[in-house]
Amino acid sequence: MRASLLVVVAAACNGSGQARTDGRIDGHVDAYQIPATITIHGAARDPATSFTQQSAVAGATITVFVLPDTTTPAATATTDASGRFVATVSTGGQRLQLDIVASAPSHVDTHSFAAVVSDIYPTLDMLTTAEYAAAYTTTGVTQTSGTGMIELDAIGYYAAHASFAAQPNGVVKYAPFGTLDANATSTDDSGRAFVLDAPPPTVTITPMWSSGGGTANASIPVFAGALTIAAIESPFGGD
Repeated sequence: MRASLLVVVAAACNGSGQARTDGRIDGHVDAYQIPATITIHGAARDPATSFTQQSAVAGATITVFVLPDTTTPAATATTDASGRFVATVSTGGQRLQLDIVASAPSHVDTHSFAAVVSDIYPTLDMLTTAEYAAAYTTTGVTQTSGTGMIELDAIGYYAAHASFAAQPNGVVKYAPFGTLDANATSTDDSGRAFVLDAPPPTVTITPMWSSGGGTANASIPVFAGALTIAAIESPFGGD
């Protein structure tokens, strides 16, 4: 599964400017350090029965947009039999904000936002339409027409036992052991949570960490009938 607003959705380096393999960014890099092109080495995965037992999504269409342009693709690719893809984007020596969109037959679209300064390695969870609907059935949440879903991946020292609030609307549910649980009240070691019935265009996430403190709110883009993947950094950041 998978910014600079504390939510650094799927990006690519640490404060020292070195590339990370988890696709997130938690620091600032001067323009002269940014290469002319970056490569996205990604994978599309269907969680199937749980988020710890995933299968490849072959033949998915990957479309990369450089924000704020959401109409002209900067790169496109198609996943291979193993669900992997490679796409290259020109940076002009500048840090970019990307929207990486994955689409495939019988699946809802997945959006993964990336603050990019070097190569990134995102894993894109892709839910079938049946799995998307089952998330609501399993948790007992009523789906409102025109809403979307957010996958929250907490990273850092306090990722476990974290809880989140969503505004103006949205129902937060947690996925201990890789499976959505209607009764869970916080994250497990995976740091994973979901916001169901989230209203477009954005939802504001307020985190509360196991340390007893919170951090700045994060504004997450939401798309009707689609999944947005967002990483939220806890105090002390990622590893």
